[in-house]
Amino acid sequence: MKRNILYVTFFFFTKALVFGQEIHFSQFYAAPFTLNPSLAGSGYEKYKIGANYRNQWATVAAPFTTYATWVEYGLKINKSDKIGLGGTMVLDKSGSGALNYFKLEIGGNYQKALDEKYKHFISVGFLGGINQRGANLSNIVFPDQNDGQRLDNTLPTSQPIANILNAAFSSGITYTFNTLGKIKLFLGDNKRTSHGFISQTGLALYHLNRPNISFTGNAKANLPFQWIFHTEQKMIMNTEVTITSRLLFMKQSSATQLNLGVEYEYIFPSKDNKTYGYYFGPYYRWGDAIILVTGLVYDAWRIGFSYDANISKLVPASYTVGSFEISIIYTEFSSTLSNISCPKFGKTR
Repeated sequence: MKRNILYVTFFFFTKALVFGQEIHFSQFYAAPFTLNPSLAGSGYEKYKIGANYRNQWATVAAPFTTYATWVEYGLKINKSDKIGLGGTMVLDKSGSGALNYFKLEIGGNYQKALDEKYKHFISVGFLGGINQRGANLSNIVFPDQNDGQRLDNTLPTSQPIANILNAAFSSGITYTFNTLGKIKLFLGDNKRTSHGFISQTGLALYHLNRPNISFTGNAKANLPFQWIFHTEQKMIMNTEVTITSRLLFMKQSSATQLNLGVEYEYIFPSKDNKTYGYYFGPYYRWGDAIILVTGLVYDAWRIGFSYDANISKLVPASYTVGSFEISIIYTEFSSTLSNISCPKFGKTR
């Protein structure tokens, strides 16, 4: 009962500050719609389907769990431009399930080549949908649910708690540079380039409309803007080895988060026109956790696993146990990308 009272006091009488903190994944690069709306369908693939699962704080209380699924599709509209379309569905259950967060969003972006050799391009995207936040009152108890001897959550309460349904809008922009020109990396025949460099940097702004997420009809708790900056540098050393470094910075109101890390990927030589490999690497979430990531690559599939070792002030309660995460991505690559040509800016035929 004491734990449930703490839930109420902490979650409902602090202007929903906890709900203001966004869902995040340690494998943030495997969940494009929570990273930047301009990423969906903007790569070299034809389409992607993915799923994410996160289990957090199992030793502190009932685990916090997050489930996400998403799909993205890239459609070439002319010789140099491309439209990306997609959508995502996310369910987050906090602790014993007293607090739940669900969102369903769809988005699109426009990708534009900036030069004749297709080494520079920019993508601008938007995301919109509905967000629902709710409270399962069967799992919590309020101080006024007292019969004089004990607390009983079957008794009526004067707390005006209600589910919240809001519209949500976000936008983002991404710039990509590569040394490969007309890219032949990971095409339908799974042939890999022998060397090269790809750099991607983006900025996203979530909650453009700043919805009111207060559980009471009399109070206002507008969700703060969430800024996300991310960058990724991919070094293709040869046909087998790729090294990727990543950095993520998020800011929402006074809360900030910084993730950085590096991954090593190895693809085994193969004669059967299939791709087999693995990847691994360490990440660090500043002041909070050391993250170990590993994964398998099998043809069009990538399956990633990560474990967060908590190093924050919660160590006495968490015993360094943070979270466990799984990501699954299936990719269908386009076989026509090597034929893409770009407009001759400033020239006429």
